[in-house]
Amino acid sequence: MRGKGVVYDAGCVTGVTWRPDYTPSLARRELEVIKAGLHCNAVRIRARDTRRLTAAAETALRQGLEVWFSPELWDKSPDTTLRHLARSAAAAEELRARWPGQLVFCAGNELTLFMRGIVKGRTRSRRIPAIREAVRSGAGSRPLNAFLARASAAVREEFHGPVSYASLPFEQVDWDMFDIIGVNHYWREPVKDRYLQTLEPLLSSGKPVVITEFGFTTCTGADQTGPMAPDNIDPVTAVLHMLPLTGRLVPAARQGRPGTQRGPAGRLPAAPA
Repeated sequence: MRGKGVVYDAGCVTGVTWRPDYTPSLARRELEVIKAGLHCNAVRIRARDTRRLTAAAETALRQGLEVWFSPELWDKSPDTTLRHLARSAAAAEELRARWPGQLVFCAGNELTLFMRGIVKGRTRSRRIPAIREAVRSGAGSRPLNAFLARASAAVREEFHGPVSYASLPFEQVDWDMFDIIGVNHYWREPVKDRYLQTLEPLLSSGKPVVITEFGFTTCTGADQTGPMAPDNIDPVTAVLHMLPLTGRLVPAARQGRPGTQRGPAGRLPAAPA
């Protein structure tokens, strides 16, 4: 298995949708660019709305891309998230039956951060301090794997293809539940000597390992901070751009000096290690 692809946002939602400009025709054109311009053979498509996610996935499948079907429902309870994953898995199975061998289901993304219930905090910003403590103590592993066990079982009842999960690098996931190991593994200058070394425990499992996210933000010095760097975008226009309907009339504007990139923009799944 050898995949090269990018993550495509078809509409994640945190109060406002990240893709107010989304249309089926735009998705078709952008996915064509991903295949022909970026020379990808895979794409991880993420969105909250299952119908939008399914439509974008079908467009990508028609173009011959392998699709990682990734429903993302942020800041909800485990039970609500589980129901959403099961509904999405049923939609993904209809596509898998038509395009066998081209679809992987991603049963969640960085759930310690994005879902309530693994650590304390109703929002991501409130969970971050608790995550730091959970990493030190290991307290987050048990509730995370308990939820992933439920999620994997619920997804497999509906979806009969390979199942994975996109983990934080420090999440101690029981990968026996999944067919493919997925880790969001960002390179940055301070960890360059340890970047590959940290993957060795995953590689020793014998299962395929996929880097489900990597890259830099578009700002000067992003190679030092990785995904945590501030965006090189004016925050006011960024918020206005994400508003429904009117957002497409307000393009997000740069602030400060133009960004300097030394790597792929955004969040990209790489070839399996």
